[in-house]
Amino acid sequence: MFTKLKSLKYLRNFSNAEKVSVGFLSSAVFVAKIHQEGLRGRVAKNGPFITYPKRELLGFSESDIKMIKDSVLDHFDKLK
Repeated sequence: MFTKLKSLKYLRNFSNAEKVSVGFLSSAVFVAKIHQEGLRGRVAKNGPFITYPKRELLGFSESDIKMIKDSVLDHFDKLK
């Protein structure tokens, strides 16, 4: 479920002189948010509302966080 969410079709990058970010476009944002946070939403266009169970689709694992932290610290060490 949601394996295509990470494809370039739904991902867009945004940047300016101060920052860079990656985000989602289209209805994928709406659907993903409902599932990520366990919110209420319609089953179909005119269907009934239900409360979806919380399913973490996006995020970082502990090993991801450690890898990112180590990479950032390594980068700053090289700047010294």
